[in-house]
Amino acid sequence: MNVFVYPQWNPGYDFRFLGTYKFATSWMKQQISVLASENYANYHETFFVQVRTNNSAVPNLSDPANIVYQRRYLDQTASYSDFTQPVTSNGLNIGMYQNEYFSVPTRTYAEQIASVGEYFGGKLTSILGLRHDSNNRTTYSNGINPDNSLSVTGQSQSNTATRGSAGFVYYPVSWVGPFFNYSESYSLPSLGSPLFDGTQGPPTNGRTKEAGLQLKFFSGQVQGRVSYYDSQESGRLVTAPAINQVNDIWRRLGQTDQVINGGRRDTQTLYAKGFEAEFTANISQNWRAMLNFGFPKAFQSDAYPGLKAYYAKNIAAWQAGTTNPNLTPAAQQSIINDLTAINVGIENAHNGRAVNQSMKYRANFFNNYTFTSGPLKHLSIGGGVNLFGPQVIGNVTGQPFNYIYQKEYLLGSADIIYSNRIGKCHYKLQVNVTNLFNNKTLLYQNVLRPAGVSFDEPNAFYYIDPRKAVFSTTFEF
Repeated sequence: MNVFVYPQWNPGYDFRFLGTYKFATSWMKQQISVLASENYANYHETFFVQVRTNNSAVPNLSDPANIVYQRRYLDQTASYSDFTQPVTSNGLNIGMYQNEYFSVPTRTYAEQIASVGEYFGGKLTSILGLRHDSNNRTTYSNGINPDNSLSVTGQSQSNTATRGSAGFVYYPVSWVGPFFNYSESYSLPSLGSPLFDGTQGPPTNGRTKEAGLQLKFFSGQVQGRVSYYDSQESGRLVTAPAINQVNDIWRRLGQTDQVINGGRRDTQTLYAKGFEAEFTANISQNWRAMLNFGFPKAFQSDAYPGLKAYYAKNIAAWQAGTTNPNLTPAAQQSIINDLTAINVGIENAHNGRAVNQSMKYRANFFNNYTFTSGPLKHLSIGGGVNLFGPQVIGNVTGQPFNYIYQKEYLLGSADIIYSNRIGKCHYKLQVNVTNLFNNKTLLYQNVLRPAGVSFDEPNAFYYIDPRKAVFSTTFEF
């Protein structure tokens, strides 16, 4: 085994101030809140690996030739120092070498004002908000100098944003209330692999509009809402596809200095819209049911700009490798296969294309009955189903809008709960069953066209967890 130490620490603090003022008149009630905050977080990590430190033939301590591997058996006991203390044996000097330093201090200031109001005896309600953010993030990372010391550099990123939100519900009659919501969002990029240009990526900006009806029937025993939403998220970070294939091409071309270490991320704009509905019914004092369903659509724009630019810059060199007489036929064919996989990633980036894993529809139903008298008193029985509609997993090669779908499937669940009291002890016995019908549908993740085959087929599946029953008990004193 290879011995390494990977310490991490995350110091930080958070200060907040909140003030609220309430007032009312004959026709309205109003609550205004002001919030100011400062947040500081610093993610640190370093990496130490056990290496040979006196290899004059290969002075680069990060070279694989200097990495030390130890053989250990399961019945061997060892302390931390046994692995990490410097050792001299048979002319070899062995010690721990730091080959990575990574630190990301981030400071964020936010100011917010929000208003919640009721008007005309509660027939109209409103929620209004405004938020301003300013933040600074510096990403420190390292290179390795010829003398094996670390060369640490920092890349700073500062951003400011002002975002607003508003929501209104109006009940002209007691059983129906039209509503409208609008919101804007802003968030710093998550930590991870950099973009193709080496930066951590831009902030993500979002916008959502929603309109619909709030419904109440039978004196509130049945409540629900139906709505249509339209949202946009720009600067959304995604994992760049086919990086392994890109690296394989560079290695086969003998240009190992071009190999991408640590992966790359890219961006896209995500549009989502669709209809949703949810209803809750208290059918009786003992019986309660819930139903929701939706018809979502999710599609992309401005997808993978980094990968597209990188592809355009290097495709000529890659294609030349497929006929390079200095390469073996097997190496040439491997490059052809790699290019096929890279082209699939480019095809998946067409503007207006549906996002992989998006569904045509989705529905959930659950109901529960609780016995409040008779021999079954304190017993509760519930069950439901989750319907997953056809899901986009890819497209026919060369036809980015001719989608291939994972077929729809249904999962069931059930639970039985008995709760009672013995003296001052309240106890609950519970059995939960998942995948009630033991559905064995294979869930495919993407599409593959193997070399020499003229059709595309679903690829990379996983199994649904088999039917499982879990018994649990809870005691409260």
